Amino acid sequence: MINTFNYINSNIKRGIPITLGQIEVPKNKIKIDYPSYTISSREESQGYSSYRADSERVEVLANVFPVFLFAVAALVSLTTMRRFVEEERTNIGTFKALGYGNGSIAIKFLLYSTSAAILGASLGYTFLPNLIIKAYLASSTLGSDYQLNFAWGPLLISLIIALLATTAVSMLTLYQTLREKPVALLLPKPPKNGSRILLEHIPWLWKHMSFSAKVTARNIFRYKSRMLMTIFG
Repeated sequence: MINTFNYINSNIKRGIPITLGQIEVPKNKIKIDYPSYTISSREESQGYSSYRADSERVEVLANVFPVFLFAVAALVSLTTMRRFVEEERTNIGTFKALGYGNGSIAIKFLLYSTSAAILGASLGYTFLPNLIIKAYLASSTLGSDYQLNFAWGPLLISLIIALLATTAVSMLTLYQTLREKPVALLLPKPPKNGSRILLEHIPWLWKHMSFSAKVTARNIFRYKSRMLMTIFG
């Protein structure tokens, strides 16, 4: 076949006419290998396996991160509402002295904490799924033609947990203040009674600590919520 091609090409360059018989090549001289095919399943596709691995990582993070974030939310709510109640201590005492019930006073704090939980759940439900899916689709070829299906069960569970982490913690903090008499609430909150901490019962360690270290140790043991807020918040 190669010799025939070279012969025809040489005659064309020299201007010698070529007949159809010279162009035709016998079929038995044409040797073309049959094509080979490689068949792989969808699971063996690199793009599919990469997308599946990303989905599994997101699933693992979705099981771990909410627990940590809800714990931080409860801690933040506890610290914020405790400070908020202390700032409103005189107003609470005034309302109680004027005859307002505990329920009427608690509505203000209830709305404050509940609105934070509902607003956070709404924003997370609306914006976070699109942000996460767009971040993972940036490295894939699925395109933008996708549809998100939300699971209402986990959403309601997360909303209930968010309400417990904010509203329940806030009401627990407020309940301790509402138990006091109006006269006591109109006065500044008395400081906590001083008590010896654990390190003070270890003389050989306590006496070698500096003054600033002793003050820091007392604050850590007496204000545990602030310590946790500093570490995890």
